[in-house]
Amino acid sequence: MLVVTTRFLRNLYGRSRWRVGLLLLFCSVLFLANNELIEADIMECRNLVTAREMVENQHWLLPTMNGEPRIEKPPLPTWLAALAYFLSPSGLALPRAISALAALLLLYYAYRLARDVLRIPAEAAVVFLATSVSFWLMARTATWDIFTHAFMMGGIYHWAMGMTRSGRSGYRDFFLSGCWMGLSVMSKGPVSLYALFLPFVISFGVVRRVEVRRTWKGLLLMLAVAAVVGGWWYAYLYGVEQETLQRVSAKESGNWFNHHVRPWYYYWKFFLESGVWSALLLTSLLLPLSRKTGIFRSALTAKNHPRARGWLMSAVWLLCILVLLSLLPEKKSRYLFPLLIPAAYCMSCLYGFWRRLPAGDRMGRAAFRWNVWLLLLVTVVLAGCLCYLFVPMVSEGRPGWSPVQAVLCLAATCAAGGLLWQAARRWRPRRMLAGVMVLFLGWSCFGLPLCRPWVNNPEKRSIATAAASAELSGVPFFHSADEPLRIELVYAAGREVRPLELCDSVALFSALPCGVLTHRPLETYLTPEVRLRLDIMPLGSFDDNARPRRSGRYKEDFLYCLTLVRSRTQE
Repeated sequence: MLVVTTRFLRNLYGRSRWRVGLLLLFCSVLFLANNELIEADIMECRNLVTAREMVENQHWLLPTMNGEPRIEKPPLPTWLAALAYFLSPSGLALPRAISALAALLLLYYAYRLARDVLRIPAEAAVVFLATSVSFWLMARTATWDIFTHAFMMGGIYHWAMGMTRSGRSGYRDFFLSGCWMGLSVMSKGPVSLYALFLPFVISFGVVRRVEVRRTWKGLLLMLAVAAVVGGWWYAYLYGVEQETLQRVSAKESGNWFNHHVRPWYYYWKFFLESGVWSALLLTSLLLPLSRKTGIFRSALTAKNHPRARGWLMSAVWLLCILVLLSLLPEKKSRYLFPLLIPAAYCMSCLYGFWRRLPAGDRMGRAAFRWNVWLLLLVTVVLAGCLCYLFVPMVSEGRPGWSPVQAVLCLAATCAAGGLLWQAARRWRPRRMLAGVMVLFLGWSCFGLPLCRPWVNNPEKRSIATAAASAELSGVPFFHSADEPLRIELVYAAGREVRPLELCDSVALFSALPCGVLTHRPLETYLTPEVRLRLDIMPLGSFDDNARPRRSGRYKEDFLYCLTLVRSRTQE
């Protein structure tokens, strides 16, 4: 029976369509399983609060966030989040599922670019990209980045195809490229044009000839379509909110030079963004340059060599992204997200050459085995943590801990370790990929629920519980104007939380009845005369920290007292 099953799976995997289908199923499960488990971060809350106000206040073209204009980011991802809110007002599953669809779109065009343009192992590139930790996390959060880069990948693919085709096919590709680029601009402005498209154009020009004379009409069509699709909303803002647009544009451009300023070498740890593939990424960049290995011996001397051109274009693309991002004073680790795409291509090139490596290439084989042993060490550490930390908690019967999930997660980790062991001992590069895929599937489906007490705050007492009560239905919320409010509290409250001068009795009495959020009890903010004229009902203290106290991300900013305030004359 086992032999028959093995042969069936081999025959199934040998068919191209079935492999692509299995890859699609793998990525879908990877991004959708337990996608509501992790609490929303500040970027998600900004997007979801804006989406909620779009639906409730019909602010579709002039978005607001907590009642204030929110035009720093174009509204396309927020429109999609608003559609999710309209269909399912509560929960994070649906908006995050839309982000997962954007991630699948990105992987689709990454696959086609690797297959049709770079001519490298496309399926391996998709696996490397999907299992990079930063990509996996971005595909599970409802923010802007995944959309802008997903649309830009479509623009890059059709641009590259348009540069190599002629006639109607070329014009069709340039038209589609302009559409995708315009959608990318409508997702996060020109960010992806600078961080993803421009480096690709440079790498394309380095490795292949760019024939502008033959394609200039198609390029003009692409630019015109991109300008219309990506610029109409900005033109609308310029017509109705010119002053606000200019002020926000000046603020955003200033942030690039004055906000989160880091030294030029801040991104030297870029390879860590790949997670478990960090060592393999460095190997894919350094090993081809060695004179002792024949894997990419012609990469620098004959750029049109069929085995070297894909790696050379990917490596130049990666380095261009790294240099262009390092030139900007503002630097954040999440800005390295587009770098993961050429990084996956570099690793895919190395994987493809490992599969065809001659037995006499000792350096290439040693590099492969060292990388697989490192991956095996990761699985051993994860299995040890699972046994040391999780199994005792399951045996003690703590709430939220499932013995079945712990056993399944441990089984998946051990299976991944077995595949990696076979990959290293028997020289099976495919089993290296299969081992990591099994590891990610096991932890996405069964490991994440076990990690809930470690990534979320088990002592969390959210203000959302009180805000959803019948007593506060329709009651406006305010906070002290002297204390900045985190946007996460606005998301949890499910309504706008406007600032209020508590020392101004006229403004306070005009807002009654209302709920007031303060860090200290409300009585400490009011004078005795004002307190006598108010009916003050404390509703408790709340902790909206998404992370536990033992983590370094626990902050006092999320601790609030909620008070229902009414006038005594209303009794």
